[in-house]
Amino acid sequence: MTLKVSGYVDGEPVYFEESEPSRFEAEAEVDEKPSYEVEITAEDEHGNVGMVHSRYYMSGSWIEPVWQRTQADVDYALRLNNKIARNGWSSLTPQEQSDWAAGLIGCLNYWDLNRIEMDSEFLSNLLYQYGYGFGGLPVKTDWDMTDFPYSAEMERIRTNVQTLIDVYHEQDIPLPETLQNLDWRKLNNLENVLKLMKEMIHRMEQSFRYSGTFFCGQEVAL
Repeated sequence: MTLKVSGYVDGEPVYFEESEPSRFEAEAEVDEKPSYEVEITAEDEHGNVGMVHSRYYMSGSWIEPVWQRTQADVDYALRLNNKIARNGWSSLTPQEQSDWAAGLIGCLNYWDLNRIEMDSEFLSNLLYQYGYGFGGLPVKTDWDMTDFPYSAEMERIRTNVQTLIDVYHEQDIPLPETLQNLDWRKLNNLENVLKLMKEMIHRMEQSFRYSGTFFCGQEVAL
């Protein structure tokens, strides 16, 4: 079988070469930033097309949380998934294919898990610099599309966020008591807690009075 593989990194085309049977490689020159979107399309000699869309996050970076999911997003994701399951990828309209490839927020993707884990780790390390907590959390930041988030892993993720609350400050959005029977509301709240905590820490940073701003014994005339 002959495969033709092409793709994009952040919208820039990349060209794949078959370095060995069933292994394709490509290089892309892109600016350094917290995350990258990669889209790969493979077409065989019979015209069958497969597509993979992924997001990759750089270790140690803060990635803006996703907290605006709605029931409509979930319904749309289910509808497209059911169309693919019944009639294949070609049954989607061009717009639906584009939406699916871009990553639907109505379903839990492995890059969502990586983002939540990395943001939790980022906040833990940041708070530790300011004297809060112990620094570092038991995180997994290499989730892949073949991984399944078992209940123990989801509880670890929730417990990590609870730990951040315990060492710093509770937020206006309540953290779910469990991630069992996960729905879009619980996922929104989980990521919103991280978002609000980052904003609170930023306000704390802005209130710091750095050494040299005030002087001991300084006299002020009124």
